[in-house]
Amino acid sequence: PVDEEINDSPSEEEKKNADEKEVSKDKEPEASVEKDTKASDEKDTEEDTSNYHFEDDDIIIEAELTEKGMFPDDVSFVCEKIEKETKAYDKITKEIGEFYDVETDNIIIFPYDIRFESKGKEIEPAKGSVKLKFELNDPIKVNKKENVSVVHLKDGEEPEELASRKDIVEKSKIKDFEVEVESLSPVVLTRTSAPVL
Repeated sequence: PVDEEINDSPSEEEKKNADEKEVSKDKEPEASVEKDTKASDEKDTEEDTSNYHFEDDDIIIEAELTEKGMFPDDVSFVCEKIEKETKAYDKITKEIGEFYDVETDNIIIFPYDIRFESKGKEIEPAKGSVKLKFELNDPIKVNKKENVSVVHLKDGEEPEELASRKDIVEKSKIKDFEVEVESLSPVVLTRTSAPVL
């Protein structure tokens, strides 16, 4: 009888193994939770750094990056309306007039200087492109005789037409439109009241 009691009792080694299994079992869920949290944080970071938003009293501008690593983490999205009776506004009007061979008096423009900055300096995408979506707070009415387009003004290069009337006018109104660019600089919504040659 004494021998049976001794054999029924767990040895010190068995107790140690049982304790180690219990500790290992408790640790497994913690590792899983930590992994899931890290994955979630990475996903949130990706979303935050691929979409940018700007709005003022006239317009909402959203930018979407088409690739990862296009800009450093500290980049900021800057949009500035180019006001009338400024040198920049007059320069743009002149460039648009020459591009379409239209008198400047017949041109109405809605220009925004759009750029990304890092450490206070303007930077261009290292790769990929930027999708820009514009939404006007007050739709613009246009008549059938007006030519409407979205023009991208590049430094030292000829203006580039990004969209034409058929792309941006719906039911004789301009409410929103989208374009895609590989570099940032003034993007101009242009209306001309004379035929474009």
